Amino acid sequence: MATAIESGIGTLNYVKQAAKGTVGSAASVAVGSNRPRWFEGSLKVAKRLDQEPYIDGQRFASPQMFTDAVGGEVGDLTVQIQPENGGLWWAQILGVDTVTGAADPYTHTITSAASSGAWGTFWQKVGSAVGPDRLRFVDCKVAQLTETAGVDQKVLHHELAVRSLAPGQVYAADAAKTEDTSDSYLFTELTGSIVFDGTVVQEIETETITVNTEMEPFYGDSIFPLQLIEKKGTIVRTVDSIVTDDTLGKYRKAIWNAAAPATDAVPVKDVFYAALTSKFTRSATRTLERTCPKVTVRPDDFEIAAQREAGKIPISFGGECLKSGASPALTVVALTGDATAYV
Repeated sequence: MATAIESGIGTLNYVKQAAKGTVGSAASVAVGSNRPRWFEGSLKVAKRLDQEPYIDGQRFASPQMFTDAVGGEVGDLTVQIQPENGGLWWAQILGVDTVTGAADPYTHTITSAASSGAWGTFWQKVGSAVGPDRLRFVDCKVAQLTETAGVDQKVLHHELAVRSLAPGQVYAADAAKTEDTSDSYLFTELTGSIVFDGTVVQEIETETITVNTEMEPFYGDSIFPLQLIEKKGTIVRTVDSIVTDDTLGKYRKAIWNAAAPATDAVPVKDVFYAALTSKFTRSATRTLERTCPKVTVRPDDFEIAAQREAGKIPISFGGECLKSGASPALTVVALTGDATAYV
């Protein structure tokens, strides 16, 4: 009788690459290597077949089958974020990390001003006595990163959409980096730090930041992709709140461009932009701060309506994050014990 693979046993490792085509070292435990807390999702080989039929005088088709493509979009991973890797994933998608400081804590400043993301290698292992199934994915980039935390999801998550030029390589020896010991960041470690349009707003139920590079794999004369092409990307940030005396003024500014519009005021053409920043604080030496100086506040779905049974009135603020003068659209500042850059 067959034995099922142990689906609840697995590890995920990542090592930054020095360059495209240079496989990350499984032996590395240096800065830029990480075994994240794997929450859900997986990477797949993504071998896809196609066919071309032809006329052969038969009732049922016997088309020419062929392998159309392998790799490219290899899957989405969701990982819990710890102080040791909060800056790492941001640096992989944004592609820049400036480190300052002479001793722990070191300040990692990661911005959206870079021209391209970083290359890296993933190792994925599933099973133990059965298998295990071990797959290595080389020449990877993070095409999209979505950061979320909230009242209903207390643990900070990063959802990573991964692209790979060289997927599904079988390996034998596990990556050396072990899991970091720190607890994952929690939504309650944001308390009092969410500043929206100059106002500290604590009535926030969910915060979401999505960086999308609009990355597409390019296939030439091979079943494997040759390039990962980035188009014009976007950064979108939103906070889900409720209507209060504080947020009512923000709602009004988005429509009438005034927190207290005059009698007979009508909606205006002005677009309301607001700075938005928040910081996870574990201690004085372990923090993760994200700042957007110019967030478009979209009023498209704004609606304040009476409710038959009363209760909270939800409202969401946010939209596209734009640069503001010389300030990038997004700046991430992480205080960690890592003395060198993540890219």
